[in-house]
Amino acid sequence: MDADQTPPDTDDRHPLLQRFFERKDELEADLDEKVDDLETLLFSRNPFSVLGNVWLANSILDFETYQETTHEGNDAYTEYVATVYLTRALALGEHEGLAPLRSEELQSIQEQVAEIFMATTALHMARQYKPDMSEAELALSGIRFKTLVKNTAGRYPAYHHHLERTLRGIFSPIDDLLLDHFGFETDDALALAEAVGHVTTTKAMEHIREAAKARDAMVRAVEAYEKDGTVTDGHPVDFLENAKNLDEEDRQRFASFIAFTHSQTFLGWSLFFTADEIAEAAGVPVERARAFAERLSIRFGDVEPKWFRSPSATPPLQSRPLIQVGKDEHPLVDGDAFFCPVPQGLLWAMRTNLEAGLNPAPGRDLAPLQHPNASDATWERYERARSRYAEARTLELFETLLPGATTYQGLKYDAPNSAGDVSETELDGLVLYDDTLFLIEVKAGTLSPPSRRGAPDRLAKELRDDLLGEGHRQALRAKAYVEGSDAPVFRAVGGVTHSIDMAKVRRVFMVVVTLEDLAAYTANLHHLFGTGLLASDTDLPWAVNIYDLETLAELVDSPSVLVHFLARRLAKDAEGKTLMTDEMDWIGSYVHTGLDFSAQTGGDPDVNVIVPSATTEIDDYFYFAHGPRETPAPKPAPPLPYPLVAIISELEHSGQRGILPFTQVLLDLPHDTREPLAEKIQACHQRAVATGDMKVLSAAPPSEDFGITYVAAPRGTPMAKLQSTLDGIVPTRKYQLQKERWLGIAAVAGVGRYVHLVLYNDAPWERNEKLDAALKEQGETVP
Repeated sequence: MDADQTPPDTDDRHPLLQRFFERKDELEADLDEKVDDLETLLFSRNPFSVLGNVWLANSILDFETYQETTHEGNDAYTEYVATVYLTRALALGEHEGLAPLRSEELQSIQEQVAEIFMATTALHMARQYKPDMSEAELALSGIRFKTLVKNTAGRYPAYHHHLERTLRGIFSPIDDLLLDHFGFETDDALALAEAVGHVTTTKAMEHIREAAKARDAMVRAVEAYEKDGTVTDGHPVDFLENAKNLDEEDRQRFASFIAFTHSQTFLGWSLFFTADEIAEAAGVPVERARAFAERLSIRFGDVEPKWFRSPSATPPLQSRPLIQVGKDEHPLVDGDAFFCPVPQGLLWAMRTNLEAGLNPAPGRDLAPLQHPNASDATWERYERARSRYAEARTLELFETLLPGATTYQGLKYDAPNSAGDVSETELDGLVLYDDTLFLIEVKAGTLSPPSRRGAPDRLAKELRDDLLGEGHRQALRAKAYVEGSDAPVFRAVGGVTHSIDMAKVRRVFMVVVTLEDLAAYTANLHHLFGTGLLASDTDLPWAVNIYDLETLAELVDSPSVLVHFLARRLAKDAEGKTLMTDEMDWIGSYVHTGLDFSAQTGGDPDVNVIVPSATTEIDDYFYFAHGPRETPAPKPAPPLPYPLVAIISELEHSGQRGILPFTQVLLDLPHDTREPLAEKIQACHQRAVATGDMKVLSAAPPSEDFGITYVAAPRGTPMAKLQSTLDGIVPTRKYQLQKERWLGIAAVAGVGRYVHLVLYNDAPWERNEKLDAALKEQGETVP
């Protein structure tokens, strides 16, 4: 480095990061102090009751009112508290676990844990930064920081039924291996995971109901004592004497305090379950239930405090979510029993746990989970099953999203590599819908624990060479191949060849689908610019995990909407001004705004837009359709009033090639213009029927580059007349208003259809003397 390039002692480029860096030692000491304070409180109380109450405090208990933006709980908090307890041998705390656990203590635990997570985030920021970093190094450091934050505090980025389908898809083909190695099959594991949640929740709710009954019994006992001195069994005289002098409201409050303090203190004692209990609930043989529970469990003292005193991006409960307790450890356990701090995390742990068991080289973190019979053969068989499922399911989902599309899986083609040598290469999937081509690469691998912790070289390598970057590189190669040929040829299994007529293709999307949730990177690909993790910083793919693709396939009913969403979503990401948390926020924002953020930015293209969450309606819909919500919730969809939705549907079902440019014009309409236009189209139909005359409507949103003409004609109007009307109006109006695109639609009114003819003009605007003269005759001009 030259002398004039030496970075200064302080970095004026990034003052906020510089301040965190300068406070690193202070932040470390502050975090240690906070952890010490929390441990002092935790180890003075019964760990099971603390965990039971912390689980309830952080879980979603009311799916009728749940909103991501207002929910203060976090399952990562519960996992962390459990991890702290697991760093030591089991101790029941003061008075052998009988010391009262008060609400203010539980509130303090929740607040302290939240503060520890905030302090951990600040420390991560300080540790990821150095003043002498280049911009490229700083970008990579930012990726590591996002990785740490996401994996430390984020949990469960998919709906339950999508995860369950994926687990069944990747593991069922090797059920014989699972049974031989672990003692249970895929369906056993899924049923038992559900049973753990059911049994735990049922016991918790019954315990809380018993507390309410106890409160009511106390109130009745006080009333009886006040009336005639009757002392009800189980209620001490001292309590009755004190309570009888209280008014009704204070009496209720006093009884509630006693009952629910008792309930909180002993909640954990009620949440143990045995293999027999979950076997019965799941309808699974008990020996399989026991094998499952033992496989996914951990014991007190098994966790190394050196690595897990503060919140971790790879907490042990993410691979072993059950706590196993022996009869010599707990007075209420007769034989081995189990405790699940976060029941909803059990499904998420299964893939990591089982993969580690089958892998002959799972890495240091997961080595304790490796099965003695793990081998290259078992691992390769599993990898093949995982890849086959991921590729097949991805193509199925695209067929759902694009009904009528032509799809191909497992293609080969000959193209030059980076050195210029032509060789055979592969493309996982190709989908052709109308004039749009999707080139699909599927990556079924996973991030290793070191990468989840942000290990610089490991994370960069896995993202670049195994997952995101490699998929992007392969998709770019396929794109260069198809765009470099008039009729690129692909070979399918069995040697069958398929040729694509590129003269009929107007748009090519590259798609990278992963089984791993990479939303920390893929939601904002522009954050990866300059890091070398992408194969190109200018030609971006749509990178999406399979769970979000599953969600999209359930939400989107129109191929045109999918194409429109992708085009806008990729364009916004490439601009680098829109920040999303995950893919669902892109989808939710599309539903709400069409990804038009001009209202937030005031039309200033340099203003950043941060969308913290836009998924409330999506959550409501899926929790109703597939979960515990009882209140009906409609499927979220962008506003598309009738008959605009009918026009798009008729075009999609017309069998005509090249309809996407027409439907995209309609979807480009700003949301606030759609209803007025739909009403005017309806009015045109009504007036055409009522008067017997042709009615013409033209509209051109001033802020857009397009316009629309709609013609409604009475019955009996020849198609030739409709065509000539469009031929006259469309080019003239487009020319006059100097628009880039103009869509003309004509229909005979009163016959139940809104489209009979379509004319689309997207020719570049240029001065035309004939059109100038025609407009002049009408008393109009072009500026």
